Amino acid sequence: MIASPTYYYDGYPEMKDLPDGAGLAIMELQGQQHALDAIKILNTIECTEEEMPISFEYTTIELPAQKAPEGADMAYNRLLADNLVRKVTGATEIPERKLVTMEDDPDNPVQMHMQLAVLGDIALVGVPAEIYCEIGRDMKEASLPEHTIIMEFTDEYCGYILDKESADKDVFQSFSSVKPGSSDELIINGMLSMENSYLEKAAE
Repeated sequence: MIASPTYYYDGYPEMKDLPDGAGLAIMELQGQQHALDAIKILNTIECTEEEMPISFEYTTIELPAQKAPEGADMAYNRLLADNLVRKVTGATEIPERKLVTMEDDPDNPVQMHMQLAVLGDIALVGVPAEIYCEIGRDMKEASLPEHTIIMEFTDEYCGYILDKESADKDVFQSFSSVKPGSSDELIINGMLSMENSYLEKAAE
């Protein structure tokens, strides 16, 4: 089952189920578009060297953590954040959107295991999380290799990570284990430390 947002006369937005099979049709279309893009790029690649150097680097960084206050109903909080209370519970009244206030958890920083794979002149940076696009954009702008690709879900999952400009938004990603808006520079610096290590070894 797949759903899409809709808006009712009372101004309360919620998710509306789409017909069975809609999700498959959408994924099939996206898969075909992705395949066509891949074929287009593959057809433009020219091999100019017989051997392609491959290098790997790893690093672990610590990200500021947060936690839910004791006794917080995070399942209901997720429904509030996603405007799904009325749909899921059958409530007729618009619920008060009073979301949980997360607490800092300085004693348990989130461990992020980052990876760097350099294939020829292409750098693949592994980030084991779901980062906001703005963080990925800034990573690519700061990256030392000219051709850089950011890859997610590459190790032990760290959850959603909001960029600093989105830190004050009341969205469901705000309740991840990583404190929103605290990790932009830390992730970029983690990437740069791997890239500098790679470049130093390549220069030897």
